[in-house]
Amino acid sequence: MSAPKVSVAVVGMAGPESLAACLAALANQRGAPELEVVVTHDPALEDMARAAAGYPDVRVVPNVGQQSPLELAARAIQNTHGDVVLVTKDYCVPHPDWARTLVDALEGGWAAVGGPVDINPGASKVEWAFTFIDFFPYTSPVPAGVAATLTVCNAAYRRADLEALDLDWRTHFQEQVVNQALVARADLPLGLVPEAPVTLVRPVNLQEAMRERFQLGRVFAAKRLEYTSPAKTWALRVGAPMLPPLMVGRMANKARRSQSLLRTFTKALPPLSALVAARVAGEWVGYLTGADGLDTGSERG
Repeated sequence: MSAPKVSVAVVGMAGPESLAACLAALANQRGAPELEVVVTHDPALEDMARAAAGYPDVRVVPNVGQQSPLELAARAIQNTHGDVVLVTKDYCVPHPDWARTLVDALEGGWAAVGGPVDINPGASKVEWAFTFIDFFPYTSPVPAGVAATLTVCNAAYRRADLEALDLDWRTHFQEQVVNQALVARADLPLGLVPEAPVTLVRPVNLQEAMRERFQLGRVFAAKRLEYTSPAKTWALRVGAPMLPPLMVGRMANKARRSQSLLRTFTKALPPLSALVAARVAGEWVGYLTGADGLDTGSERG
């Protein structure tokens, strides 16, 4: 059997209900080539295989001992075989033209391409803030063309380009490090494609959201230190407490691009401020300790 042309690596973090919606959207892609779909998830999430039971060609891989998004993304991509790898998360619902649009765009002379991450129209204020804090650079409206960054929730890569990188992306797929390395290697920019959105749908309460933002900040910081000089490490430790107003200011600048976005941003400012504080606190702890805070006692898979 020949290798698939296009694979989709799905990072499972939310649970079976979210995964079912994601897989349904992938099964109904328009004009796309045949897709190999691989889901890698934290084994603490139950019934993920059941959510994929209606899709016999989908492979579900519990990532024993590895829980962070960076580890899950790495394992998911490693388990795929396509020449092109599309990456998303289980709480993202791809647009019907998502796969075809990203695959076509990748042929346009980009190091890698990605699309917008839009917020569920029915999201609560907490859910809206939970999404916006991480994905505001990718929330519509976004301009087409050269992008400074891409998100692992919505990106496409050539496998050959990833394999050629001298990076440890196979255990921790930190997308910004990978993206920068791809740009440097190919001397090509990243591309943003507004016509290839995913919609992030994830029910969450404030306590859950703050806990996850804290953990994400800590993991991000701990991995960042692996690529950071001692002098820069001290600068990060000193500067981290100053980040909240800077981050909120950047989000406000994005929100001003749309009247409807600005109205929602204003209403969601209290939970958003709390989540920014949690994210920065986690990042600061990561810079201070150099540890991601995840349980490493079990066997790595």
